This record gives sequence, structure tokens and C-alpha cells, in this order.
Amino acid sequence: MNYKTQYMKQLQLLLLAFFLVSPAVLSQDTVRQFGDVSLQELEMTEYKPDTSAEAVVLYDVGVSKFEEQDDYAFDIVFTRKTRVKILSKAGLEYAEVSIPFYREDQIEEEVYDIEGYTYNLDGEKRRKKQLDPSKSYTEKESQNWYRLKFAMPDVRVGSVIEYKYKISTQYKFNLRDWRFQWQIPVKYSEYTTRLIPFFDYTWVMQGAEEFDFFTKYRDKENPRYFGSDGHFSDNAFYDVVQTFGMKEVPAFKSEKFITSVNDYIKKIDFQLKAVNYMDGKTEKVVSTWPKLIEQYLDNNNFGRFLKRCERKASRVMDFDPLEELPEKERFNRVMQFVKTHFKWNGHNSTSAGKKARNLIKEYTGNSADINLLATGFLREAGLEAYPVLISTRDHGKIKVDYPYKHFFNYVLIYTKIDGKPVLTDATEPFLGHNRIPPRCINDRGLVVNEKEDVKWMDLKYTIPSHVQTNFITKITTGSMTTQIKKTATEYDAFNMRKEIGDEKKKLKEKAEGDNYQIIDSTIRILNHDKAQKPYQYSYKVSQDPKRINDKIYVSPFLDKIRDENPLKQKKRTYPVDIKYPRKKSNTAYITIPKGYTVDYLPENLNYSNELFDLQYFTTENKQQVIVTMAYYFKKPVYKTSQYKAIKNYFSEIVERGNEKIVLKKQDESQSDK
Repeated sequence: MNYKTQYMKQLQLLLLAFFLVSPAVLSQDTVRQFGDVSLQELEMTEYKPDTSAEAVVLYDVGVSKFEEQDDYAFDIVFTRKTRVKILSKAGLEYAEVSIPFYREDQIEEEVYDIEGYTYNLDGEKRRKKQLDPSKSYTEKESQNWYRLKFAMPDVRVGSVIEYKYKISTQYKFNLRDWRFQWQIPVKYSEYTTRLIPFFDYTWVMQGAEEFDFFTKYRDKENPRYFGSDGHFSDNAFYDVVQTFGMKEVPAFKSEKFITSVNDYIKKIDFQLKAVNYMDGKTEKVVSTWPKLIEQYLDNNNFGRFLKRCERKASRVMDFDPLEELPEKERFNRVMQFVKTHFKWNGHNSTSAGKKARNLIKEYTGNSADINLLATGFLREAGLEAYPVLISTRDHGKIKVDYPYKHFFNYVLIYTKIDGKPVLTDATEPFLGHNRIPPRCINDRGLVVNEKEDVKWMDLKYTIPSHVQTNFITKITTGSMTTQIKKTATEYDAFNMRKEIGDEKKKLKEKAEGDNYQIIDSTIRILNHDKAQKPYQYSYKVSQDPKRINDKIYVSPFLDKIRDENPLKQKKRTYPVDIKYPRKKSNTAYITIPKGYTVDYLPENLNYSNELFDLQYFTTENKQQVIVTMAYYFKKPVYKTSQYKAIKNYFSEIVERGNEKIVLKKQDESQSDK
């Protein structure tokens, strides 16, 4: 190979490398201009890298940029444009667009410049339908978070939808994060931040070790001057431009028993690290957990609010009778009083949403209002109590290596009873006083206490919830009746109290099956308002026996175990989080009708290991068949490596829970014996 040939070969390799990594080239090849939808995109019927995809994100591009306002301050303007191809009926849900935005005190983010189109191919004609932004609406999601929602018009299977919008904010604490991964495939995703020297941000990547492309440079070709009127025209500065990109991102396959999709998808998260002033001074915003705790304690809607609640406690509750009581009794009395008199409005927050005097007057508030108030009351009762900052399950896990304020969205209470730590929550009257709501069982929480080093509380719960169900079935020549009695403890009891309470109509709607009817007069509900006791209900159902020739087929548990495996994936890249250990015990008593005998009983099974137990036993005599089935998931969280085993356990539960008992009509000569 001569020198010229070798040189040309190297040049070709360099050019190839450039085209592979250059974001600009990627943008030109993969991301078309807004409104420029190709015939190929309209004719697409499947996405070849994932032929099962119900839709695919063709591109998703975002930019965050600082724009100067008239008062020499800066707002951050976030611009996003997205194009999605709808491939099946299931994909139509992606035509429902939801844009989160933030409001706090005097800071209100504004969503504006919404523009969208739906493209369809009718025969050989391309048709374009424009979105009417006036039909959008806003929903309040929590204390500070809202969502602007709109539906793209004229969407059908085969449509391409495209929309863009802007969000302007004065809130600079954290730049908007960026999700590269959706629950459908993403062909191309790109996020650009144009940062100015006055604000220094740090970022953390989740779900991947590197980007498909990343660039960072100072935009020296476009100098900026602080003060649009030229007031500071001698002080030029330059944007620092960072572009993060990924392509051919697979869909995140979500299924049951997950904390939050937000914990595992590929994304990037930002937070303000420091503010740099023109005189050369630098102010660190949050650098350590102790600093963050200090800020919360000094906050008017957190630490100072807590102190005001403590001072006002005796005006609301009589604490004198509590003085001589043991700590446990004082704790129970205070928690019962707060739960009885104050109502949670359903909003999660780490900041009080109203003044202490208004909370006491109105008796309703967000999670921070209620639990900071209860913390103050516990202190007034002579107990050691502190707020605990957490993130609820749907909000995602806290990354303890990064002291980011926006990781948190909820407040719990940490107290000590006779020297033992207790986590509690005052928002749920149907929950035991020494329990936290299931929505809060999410890894760990930060105790807000200036008197000791940073302390994290484990939020995992290891006491099993137990549901026991008895089925008493009697079969006659023309009918079959079953008396069902269910008893639940712990979180399963709490869930039933929340879902059903003492409403017989709700129980009937939940329990009635396709093949049988509940007899209304037999419905009984017990302990619906006694959180410390098991929740119980019972009822009787009637149905026609399933007869084939001379045989009767009986489902011992009336198909109430499970009808399908909740775990569908072949492999899973995240843990199986079932919140808390779970026991289910089922016993069926089946009276054998006169003139019949047992023709078939399923085989017995007794399986036990450190993860799971399953027992299935049948016994029979001349008058009755007894079938017992019990299973026990022993851990609240199972590792990714244990997914296959847990999936197999669920399959065994489905199979065993739906086994049939077969009764056969006796010959007359045998029945007379």
C-alpha cells in the first residue's frame, strides 16, 4: 500500500468517525424540521428494531436556555419538540400529551407557544390537522406541581403526531431533567443546555454509563452582554453549550411490582450547585446533606412552621391528662387526635401549604401540613419527634450521594417510644399509628434533626400482611352456594379499608364474578373503623354447578386466586418490589352431594425456600373434600437475579389456584351400599 492510498484510507476512517459521532450530522439525518413529515414515516407500519412496539418516538429534542428579562434577571426557557408514530390501537394513548410545570410562592412557570399537528395518509393524499391549544386544560397534581394536558386531533393507527411548546421559569434551582427513554422505543433523543457563567449546575446520569454523543463548548461566536440596554456592555460572557444525545433507545418495559419507572429509565438530572456574582463572589447553593437540613429548619414553611405548631398545640388539644401516661399511650393519644380532627387533602409536599393558624382553623392540609403539625403535637406531649423527608414510590428513589432538594416530595414523622424508633404518619386514619402508608415504603428517608449527624431511616417493612379466606361450598342437584369469609391484617387490611370501608355496594362490585351472584342479605363487614384489628367481611354466592355428562367440576376457590401471571417479561432489569411480605391462606370445604363420589383431586405440593413457600393439600371423606392452598412471599423486594424464580412461583400459584375438583355420579348399585 503506497503513501497516497494509506492517506486516503485514514481520511475515510476519520470522516466515518465524524459522521458517527457528530450531533449536528445526526440531527440532520435523523431529526427533520418541525412540520416536515416524510412519506416513509407516514407509510411505516412497524418499527423494525421492536416489531411489538405500539408506537415509536421518531425524535424528541429539548433545549434549556437562559434569557434576560427587563430587570436584568434571567428566566430559563425550555423548548421541546416531539414527533411520535402511532403503530397500533394501544399506541393511541401517546396522543394524550401531559406537560408538568411548577408553581411555588410568587414563582409561576408558564407553558406557552403550544403548536401541534396530526398527519395522516388517506390513499395517496397527506392530510394535516392542527391542534387547537385553547382546548388544553390544567390539573393540579400536588402542592406545587401541575399538568397542562391536551389531546392531539384526528389520531388513528398510522398517524404521525408532532407537537412543540415552551416553558418559562424563574425557578433556577434545578434545570429540567431529560428522559431519553420512554415506555415505547425512541429513535432519536437530544437535550441541549445553554448555560451562562452566573449559574453553575451539576448533573447525574441514570440508566446508562455513557451517551451516544456528547459535546461541550463555549459559544464564542455569539457573545452576550449583561443588560440588554447596554448598561453592562463592557462585560461580555458566553454560553456554555452542552448537548447530550442517544439514539435507538429501547422501550422501557414496565410491569407489576415496581416503585417508579423514574427510578430505572435512562435520564439525566440537574441541580444548581453555585451562583457566581459579577464581583467575583461565589455562593454555594447546596453542597452537603447537613447544609440542606439547615435550610429546611430555617425555612418558613418547614422548620419555623413546625415550631409555630408546637407553640399552638395546647390551644387545640388538652395535654394535661397525658402528663402521667406512659410514652406509648401519649403517642397513641396524640396520633389519634390528629387523625380524627385533621384531614389530608391528598396533596404531597415537603412545605406547609398554609399558615399554622389557618391549618388549625380549617382542619385540612397537605402531607407536610398534617405531619409537621403532628410532630409539633408529639413534642408538646413530651416525646422526641422529628420530621423525615422522603420520596414516595411514584416519585422515585433518593440518590443519597447527591444532596438534591427536589428528590423529596413528602414528610413523615420519626419518634422514639421507650427508646425505640418509630416511623409514623398522620394522614391515614385507617392505618395503625406505628405504620407509614404503602405509598411511602420506598428505600430510605432523611431525618431533619440539627442535633446529630446525618441520619437515614430505612423505610422497608418486613412484617407480612396476611389474608385468610374460607370457602364453604354446598352442592345440591340444581344449585351450588358458597359462603366466603375473608380476614386481612396489616397493609392488606388497610388497602381493603380504603377501597371498600363499610360500603356493601363497593364490596359487591369488587367481589361479584361472571359466573355467580352475591346474595345481598348475606353481606357482613366488621372492623372497618378499627385500624388495630383485622378487617373482615363475608358473603354468600350462588351459581349453577358446572356439569358435563355425569360429572361436576368445582373450582374450590371460585377463581379468586389469580387468573394470570402478573410478570410477563422474559428478563427484567430492575427488582421485583412487592412493598411488603405477603401471606395468602385459602381453605375450601366442599360438601359432596348425595349420589356422587370424588373422581379427581389435584396432587399435593409442599414447597419452601428462603424466598417463597407454597402448600397445596387435599383431603377427603364420604361427605366432604377439604382443599388448602397457602403461599408466602417472604421478602418485600426481590433482586433482579431472582426474577425468573418469582415469575415461576406466580405461574405455580395461577395453575394451582385454578385447579378443578371433579365429582362423579355413582352407579345406583354403589350408592345403595
